[in-house]
Amino acid sequence: MTLAMKSAAEISILALAELFNLSFTGYIGGTIHLDRASMLAMLTRDNIDLSLSHLLVRDETLLGLILIARQGWTSRIAGMGSIPQAQNQGLGK
Repeated sequence: MTLAMKSAAEISILALAELFNLSFTGYIGGTIHLDRASMLAMLTRDNIDLSLSHLLVRDETLLGLILIARQGWTSRIAGMGSIPQAQNQGLGK
């Protein structure tokens, strides 16, 4: 089982939305459900740069994501999470 990182720009917006939704299953703030259109709206609103954002992958299975937003010379983490099966394993380190 090999862990790898890949650019979030390498998957479809719909696949990214599905990973985001799964990563926030049981989120304390309530259920999150993004479809393709609402994912695109979030990416645009928050200035998320998919070429700087990454996905954690194990054997072709998407385990988590970190979304990086850019504003001028400043970058910030706009969102990060992991699917329930990958949580509490120290993979976010």
